[in-house]
Amino acid sequence: MTAPAAFALRTPDLRLLLLALLWAAMACLWAVPGSAQPVPQNEDARLRIGDILSFALPGEPALNGDFAIDRRGRITLPEVGPVEIAGRTLGEATTLIRNTLARAYRFVTPLQVGIKERRLFITVLGYVGKPGEVDLPANSTVQEAIAAAGGLQQGAQLDKLQIRRGTRVTVFDYKKYLDTGDTSILPVLQPLDVLFVPSSPATGNVQINFDSRTLSDQGDAGDTRTAIKVFGEVNRPGSFAYKD
Repeated sequence: MTAPAAFALRTPDLRLLLLALLWAAMACLWAVPGSAQPVPQNEDARLRIGDILSFALPGEPALNGDFAIDRRGRITLPEVGPVEIAGRTLGEATTLIRNTLARAYRFVTPLQVGIKERRLFITVLGYVGKPGEVDLPANSTVQEAIAAAGGLQQGAQLDKLQIRRGTRVTVFDYKKYLDTGDTSILPVLQPLDVLFVPSSPATGNVQINFDSRTLSDQGDAGDTRTAIKVFGEVNRPGSFAYKD
């Protein structure tokens, strides 16, 4: 090959080559042990609030990095602003992002978009140590959400926890889950759920510490109409639920 021919590579070809190398490097980075669990890249995957997307476009530093979908279902693009993408497939979102960026950038067709990590934004309220919003891995359970919110407080009503999703309220028996380990009892969390831990009107002057021993020793009743309170000089004082 002559010297002139060796330098005949055009700029678009060079960009495509750099893009391929960068995308391969990003794929290796996602697979590093100890990092977030790699997310399978599927063009038909639906994007959710909390997802973190990775952009790769050689020659544009502002478009190489991570972009999180906020609680309003949007990502904020450089030079363009917010774009709503939650609910779209990865393929649909990629097309929308490229078309939107084309308003401010000249060469965005090679832009690659992938799902780097899936997260879960929910709110935990009521009788927990630190009520408020929590940011969790995508497959987190009710138990993990409670732990992230500081754990249960004394006086929580374990048999009537609630998941509030829009106008829908689902009540479930968390104490039964603790007793049996049956995970089918727990609702599957979705982005923007509100997990509410109510107070128990039956605890009265009897304090209940939420650990594996005292939960079984001191009772779990949450409703005075379906509870018997035992206290005084007995081995196991507490409020105990019963069913007719």
